[in-house]
Amino acid sequence: MFLLYLAAAVLGLISGLLLKGKLSNILEIKLNGIWLFAGAFLAAFAAQAAGTMQLLPEKWMPVIHGAVFLLLAAGFWLNRHYLGMLVIGAGCALNTLVMVVNGGRMPVNIRCLDSAGIDPRLLETDFKHVLMLKVADTPLGLLADNIYLPGLLGWMMRIVSAGDLLVAAGLYLVMLQVTAGFKTAGIFRRQRAKVEQVRICHSFGTEDDDERSN
Repeated sequence: MFLLYLAAAVLGLISGLLLKGKLSNILEIKLNGIWLFAGAFLAAFAAQAAGTMQLLPEKWMPVIHGAVFLLLAAGFWLNRHYLGMLVIGAGCALNTLVMVVNGGRMPVNIRCLDSAGIDPRLLETDFKHVLMLKVADTPLGLLADNIYLPGLLGWMMRIVSAGDLLVAAGLYLVMLQVTAGFKTAGIFRRQRAKVEQVRICHSFGTEDDDERSN
């Protein structure tokens, strides 16, 4: 697992414990539509393998990325009781959009490659990434892989995108919510109940004022 995501998940767990949560709450996590996630990852893995072996025309990659995201989006929506799932979905959406408009590959900033000590020529045979010389000349270049992660944090994931950071933030929120035992739906219901209570009190107050004036 990429250390960035692992670190986000561990921080979320620790934050949940600090909020008087329990480790045992992790065993009660409820995920719906697991087959959607499994199908998406299998499709992405198969497409990557086929592309690497030059068995899949590159022109099909944007379509495949779009299909994979639709599967993931459905899974995230079915699990929206975990707020972080929607944040992860937003991060995946950004990455997918960038790849679709760039022919199915994620542009990587050449300056970040230099910082990471990676030979840009390696991307010439990379089926998933493409070299980005100038952000301004690349469609949605600002959302591509422009962020260099130094040290241990960048282990196995040295260069990331804004979407990747959103995914990490979503993982943090999911682990926080699960460990602390927060129920997103319950939070929203309580908030609506408070608003309704204020509205009713205001309504009664208005009626009392009308009676006094009469």
